[in-house]
Amino acid sequence: MAALLTGVTPVLEAPTKGMTFDEHYAEINTRTAGVRAGAEVPAEDVYRQLAAKYAEKRPLVEYGTVHHLPVGDSVTFGGRGRFVGFDSIRTIDVPFSYTCDGTTSQGVVTSWEAGGRGGYLKCGEPDLDADTDHYVAIMRQVRTLRCDEG
Repeated sequence: MAALLTGVTPVLEAPTKGMTFDEHYAEINTRTAGVRAGAEVPAEDVYRQLAAKYAEKRPLVEYGTVHHLPVGDSVTFGGRGRFVGFDSIRTIDVPFSYTCDGTTSQGVVTSWEAGGRGGYLKCGEPDLDADTDHYVAIMRQVRTLRCDEG
């Protein structure tokens, strides 16, 4: 599994506490849940079989789902400073082999865990909520893209 940054807001300048901003994300990456294979395979069945294996611990999105960024939200900051909103997903790319009538096809199931992970970071401050290496990597990308902290 890997983290994929899907969107970021512009830097939100909050000179006073309690400021409210509308979130306008710029799309950085997108993804469609599906199957890539060199030959004809029953893509939906292959996808569902893999999703069933992940279902208890980390459910995947439905086959054919296209990732979309949050729209129409707003946020109020309790502090002052420069903030950036971000959205990310934990991706999965699993190779598979499928055999039918003596012919074996190979491919990759492409998906992500249901439910994304997003948040806000304050430019110039440490990442206190970064609880995984994946999340640390996402926050580092956001800082490089928006906070000029590369």
